Amino acid sequence: MINPVSRVQKIASGGAGTALNASLPISIKVAQKTGYNRYNLKMGNKILSTKSMKSLDVEGEYWGEIASGTENIVIRNLFKKPSLAYAAPDGLALIERLISEPDLNWFYEYIFNGLSAADSRETFENLAQMLLALQKNIINISFVYNGVKGVFQMKFDGAKTSQIYLVFSNFSPIIFTLKGAQIINAQTPFDKVARLLRDEFSSEVQTTQNIAAFFDPSGKIIDFKG
Repeated sequence: MINPVSRVQKIASGGAGTALNASLPISIKVAQKTGYNRYNLKMGNKILSTKSMKSLDVEGEYWGEIASGTENIVIRNLFKKPSLAYAAPDGLALIERLISEPDLNWFYEYIFNGLSAADSRETFENLAQMLLALQKNIINISFVYNGVKGVFQMKFDGAKTSQIYLVFSNFSPIIFTLKGAQIINAQTPFDKVARLLRDEFSSEVQTTQNIAAFFDPSGKIIDFKG
């Protein structure tokens, strides 16, 4: 199986030799709603007042593409960022081992041993979410790559076909479809990202807004008291 983590992050960090400002979606935070369909958006240190036909969540964080309009700057294809509050310190090592050892017996053992030895609420909840995802036949691993948080999810569609959901805090989500060890298709919300993925992976790439994680870890599993 091909590990797409490092190759995608190479694109996100500019390692592919592209002009980032022109090619990649930007991070946007909704600072305030000022009226009907009007918002103040924060991009870096700048605040931009704009209109959006799409309802936005105040304090929510989005990716978006910038284009030049006839009289102003146009922000389009706003896509809400998932929550990446926690990242397992050994998540990247787990992904690498998963690729080299696809039998999941070791993964179950890792989770059960970790649950019994967990020394913090965050660690316990993360392992519990991983176990819940496995019950749905989904592998869910949070990780850190070069200081950037991310989430890796994988599910199997058939004997030889699988899908990977991959998202970084600094890059839009991608869904890869694999046949055996080969990536045969990728999906992303953004046209410019799609072009970069075609160059990097030499596979079919589609643009769609219908991209979602296979497993949503935001819900509580256990209610801690005291």
